[in-house]
Amino acid sequence: MRAGEGLTTACMVDRANRRLVVKGYPDGRSPEFWVDEWLKTAAKYDLEKIWLWAFPEDVPVFFARGFALEGWLDDGRAGRRSASMAYYLKAARGISRKLAAEDELLQAVTQKPTGALPALPEGLSARSLDLRDNEEIAAILGEVFSTYPNPVSETDYIKGLLRQGCLFEGVFSGQTLVSVAAAYPDVAMGCCEMTDCATRPKFRGLALTERLLKRLGRRRELEDLTLYTLARAGSYGVNRVFHKLGYRFRGRLINNCDIDGGFEDMNLLVR
Repeated sequence: MRAGEGLTTACMVDRANRRLVVKGYPDGRSPEFWVDEWLKTAAKYDLEKIWLWAFPEDVPVFFARGFALEGWLDDGRAGRRSASMAYYLKAARGISRKLAAEDELLQAVTQKPTGALPALPEGLSARSLDLRDNEEIAAILGEVFSTYPNPVSETDYIKGLLRQGCLFEGVFSGQTLVSVAAAYPDVAMGCCEMTDCATRPKFRGLALTERLLKRLGRRRELEDLTLYTLARAGSYGVNRVFHKLGYRFRGRLINNCDIDGGFEDMNLLVR
């Protein structure tokens, strides 16, 4: 997760979600130095939040500068641990009034017994997706989500993800894509985000997302990576699917991104 020299190698100004995303920082300087740089950048673009993946040994330094610890990305393997931390430039962005309800939902998710994955219904088929499917992927994601942290309804964006090595799996009814899920490998960080899960309304309740995530989890490209997801803390279905697949709750990112027209708390789930 150590970035190369230069701030831009690890920082992304995310205007849509009014945040600065920091996935790493270079060796050779105290982490405190980079805090000043990030604060300047966030102020320049009138951002509300800095979201940082930090090394465990640097957590006390960031605490001292006003960062909050929101979660841990770890899978039990040596050297595979990062802290998800946040700095709120606007205090209101760091306040969630939904925490109690989200905790109750999480408890309900884990208490219900899990069962076997049902067979894929007749007339549906699953396969890996590639560049030829970019229009279908963009269409279903744009249909399911009115707003989203990334421009997934744009075909050029989807093409870029596929060319970068992101993986997509889909379920089809005939020639129509009706469910999709994706994996974003990050070899430098040693992890992979499982994301972009969407199913058209008519085909919900058939465990299609669970099936696609299982297919992704078996992909050879992800064998040595820590798998994680950021699940909407208020969504029973999404949290339930990942619980059934063995993901563990490791924290909650407050008002982290804009989905369907408003900022959402996101549960960090890790396997």
